Amino acid sequence: MIPNLAASVSNKFKERFQVVQKLKEAVEKSWETPPGTTPTECCQVKYSSGLEYDSRFRSKVGLSSICVKISKNAPSNPIHVADAVKEALKTNSRDNPVIKWQYFASEQGVYWNYPAFEDKADCRAYDPRFRPFSVETATPEPKDVVLVIDHSGSMNPSRMTATKEAAKTVLNTMNPRDRVSFLSFLRNQSIGI
Repeated sequence: MIPNLAASVSNKFKERFQVVQKLKEAVEKSWETPPGTTPTECCQVKYSSGLEYDSRFRSKVGLSSICVKISKNAPSNPIHVADAVKEALKTNSRDNPVIKWQYFASEQGVYWNYPAFEDKADCRAYDPRFRPFSVETATPEPKDVVLVIDHSGSMNPSRMTATKEAAKTVLNTMNPRDRVSFLSFLRNQSIGI
């Protein structure tokens, strides 16, 4: 029974790996060919525009299209994947019903999602480069990071706000295996946290 179970689990991983491999190959080829059309931003997709409920996704989706999220920090004219990627996503979904959401994110800050869905969030608020799947790919080895925060009198409220935002940005780019230490300075005294 154990060898049969092991073979079954192995086959499931192989099938999913093949799906990812097909998507990878389609994306690599697409950089050579500009897209015929630029996909709609997910925040512009509306339920009233032909989305249909699909039980796999537990929401209304557009199985014939993809949508994109473009970070506010992306270049003004980012590279988009070619239409062949959309076809690869649709084929993966059709041939492998257990596959649900499929996506690809570029280092320019563009995220392509299949199937298209209505996203009510701010159009430019999402940056895939800060998501764990992207961070773990970009920096596969764990890092040791020390954050030093000055709490002395020179840190007026606006400086402290900027410091906290900078620390949050660093923390948002961390890999789950990274190790973080905090060091806080208060009137010439250091406090390790």
